[in-house]
Formats: sequence, structure tokens, C-alpha cells
Amino acid sequence: MKQENAGLFEEFDDSAGAHGSQGLSGEFRVRPATISDIDAVGRISAEREGGVVREHIEGFRRELEVGRTQHTAMVFVAELDAQVIGYGRTGYLDKEHGAAAGKSPVGWYLTGVVVDPRFRRHGVGARLTAKRLAWISERSGFAYYFSNARNRVSIALHERFGFTEIARGPELCGQSFLGGEGILFEVDLSQSAWRAA
Repeated sequence: MKQENAGLFEEFDDSAGAHGSQGLSGEFRVRPATISDIDAVGRISAEREGGVVREHIEGFRRELEVGRTQHTAMVFVAELDAQVIGYGRTGYLDKEHGAAAGKSPVGWYLTGVVVDPRFRRHGVGARLTAKRLAWISERSGFAYYFSNARNRVSIALHERFGFTEIARGPELCGQSFLGGEGILFEVDLSQSAWRAA
């Protein structure tokens, strides 16, 4: 089934084999991002979000610095044969934000995963998600994630890891949503199901 989204989100495909059953050929790994990764991450981000590549690079430079000094953010990269092909971010939300369906909890959030279009549908996003959840599990018993209600690809990915809906509304975690509805999800990291996804 395809999602009509005018190019804003990856097309949803729930057919057999659409969730990364094909492997990548080459040496693949997921690791913490370093300053030497910011050019590649900035390029991938700009390709997905639009805008000036240099601004995306500088944004990631600042994010890495905050993560290193304040311990409130972490970026992981997916690497194939020493080439960065995707990234996933985490961030710590340290204050509650009002939302139509309640408050957004304080805690660690998955704050985005982006994969180079040439390497999508090979399980890269799932591997980045698993690595980030393992990292958060060493710091907290819960992880959170929010998405536009129209982003079925992202929602399906996170449901595989046991995320369940806890709130819905036009604004969550200080973010408003195109189309007017976002969904906030939570996963209990003390349960082992997320490790098997």
C-alpha cells in the first residue's frame, strides 16, 4: 500500500521484502559520529531536508559539541566500506512541553534517522534505531519518539521495536506538524522485545 505524501516522507510499502531483508554487500557498521563525519552527515541531511549544505554541516558540528560537553545529545552514523550512508540522532528533553493530549515526558528521545536514498530498504534505519536504543538503555528505562501521523514508514519502523502511542495532537515536544497531527510514542526498555526487532 502506498502513502500519498507529496514527497515529504518515504513512500510506505508493506509488501513482503520491503523491510530490509536484502543485505548490503560490504563492511557495514554503526558507530558514534565524530567531527570527521560532519561533511557526509551534512550532505545527507541537506539532500533530505533541503537548504544549504554548509548550514547543515555547522548544525551537526554544534550538535556534536553539545553532546560532548553537555551530554544531552548523541549522533550515530551508519558506515558501509568506510562511507557514511546514514545517521540517527538522540536528544534529552529536560523539560515538559504542553501538548493537546497531555505533556511530553522528560527523557531520551530518538530525534531522527536519515539514510542516503541509494541505501534505503536494506535495514540501515533499523540498525541505527537498535544502536540508539541500546545506548539509551544504558541511561534510562524508557525511550520516546514522535512523528507526523502521516509518516507511516517511520511509525512502522518504530512499532517493530515495541513503541506504543501515548499522546496525539497538533503540537508535541514543542513541535507542530504538517497536516495538524503528531503522535508521541514510548518504549519500555526493561522489556526485551525491542532487542529482537
